[in-house]
Parts: sequence; C-alpha cells; structure tokens
Amino acid sequence: MIKIAIVENEPQQIKTSKEMIERYFKDTSYRYEIEAFENGYDFLEENMTSFDIIFMDIDMPGINGMETATKIRQKNIQTPLIFVTNLPQYAIDGYKVNALDFILKPMTFADLSLAMKRALSLISKEENGEFVLNIHGALTKFKATDVLYIDMSKHDVNIHKSDNTTVIFRSSLNKIEPLLDKRIFFKCNSGCIVNLNKITYMKGDILIMENQDYITISRSKKKEAISKLNDLYSFTNINTNSHE
Repeated sequence: MIKIAIVENEPQQIKTSKEMIERYFKDTSYRYEIEAFENGYDFLEENMTSFDIIFMDIDMPGINGMETATKIRQKNIQTPLIFVTNLPQYAIDGYKVNALDFILKPMTFADLSLAMKRALSLISKEENGEFVLNIHGALTKFKATDVLYIDMSKHDVNIHKSDNTTVIFRSSLNKIEPLLDKRIFFKCNSGCIVNLNKITYMKGDILIMENQDYITISRSKKKEAISKLNDLYSFTNINTNSHE
C-alpha cells in the first residue's frame, strides 16, 4: 500500500492532484491511499512516518510549506517530498529540505508522472535497503531482505537470516527497533521483531516465517499485524477467526 499525503489549501488543486494520481495508478498493480490536509499544522499533527510520498504546496496560511518541510526533516523523516507551488523563488530552498521535485503550478500530468516515477523508485530502493549495527565493537551492515526476524534470548539479540544463519550479540530490541524501517519490520510481541516480507502464513495468533519458524503475536498486536500485512499486499492466507 502506497500512502500519499497532499498538503494543500486550495480545494481545486487537491482535486486535480487526486485525479492525476488516480490516473497514474490506473493501469498499475499498486494499491494506494490518498489523504489531503488543508494546512501544514494539520499534517504535522499526523503520524507523518505512515506516508510514503508527500505532495506539498508552499503558499499556505499559518505555516507555509517550506516551514512545514523543515519541521518534517528535523524529525529525521526522509519521506520523498514533492513541492507543487506557484512560487518559483523557493526552488533553491527546496534543496535545503531535500525535496525530490519542485513542480510549478499549473501541474501537468507529465510533471506528476515524472515525480511519481522518481518517488516510487526511491521507495523501492529503501525497501531493499540496509541498516547498520554495532556488533562486538564493529559496524556490521545488514540488508533488510536478508533478515527473517530478530528476537531475544536472555541478554542477547538474535538476528535470524534467510540463509539459516543467526547473528548473536549483546544488545536489546529497544536499541535496535529505531534503526529499522517500520514499513518492513514489525514488533509482534515484546521479544520479537519480524520482517513482514518474510511471513508466508498467518493463522490465529501465529506467524509462520519463510523458514517455517513459528512466531507468536501478542493479543494487543494482532489487529495491527493484520492491518500491516493487508497494507503490504493482498495477504490471502490470513485467518482472522482466531480465539481472542
């Protein structure tokens, strides 16, 4: 599921942007969701990390788009950001907030298509990206695609990999979790973080991983797990008729 935010105070521009995005996705296999915000304040109050792409105007009342973008980046949120504006003088400032694109109004479908292509390419690279952990005093790089799940045994963290090897080192999930992409990794109980892409089946309170390991979902996390899997892809093997 690709979640797109439109931060724009002009109703007609919101309508136009939505129609163009829908047209772009029409003949693709992507599942998507669009949510509009009338100003920067409303967007900043949201869970901004849940969005994959942000389209933002600059000339908005209260707090303008550049100020909003600055606050987003200050929270270390690097979501692809596309400005759609009638203020070309802000183009250089766009680089300061690592904007992916700067589109002048009136936006054309060609403008949007190019920006969407770049944003989706960037998202795809991130989903196959890497994270780095300090293991036994050395920085060790992991590809998200190589990790099945991460759990604890006493004071040790165990990283279970797709090649059936396990990396064991002294740490805690609380230290590791902030380093992981929340679109890919999910803490399903107090002692385990799973890679959502490596789940082959879910039945009741059990996740079955690619290597056939069984992982228990805590009762408080079950609804969130189902929601994340449904957002990720059409997960036909989910059985929601478990005993609560």
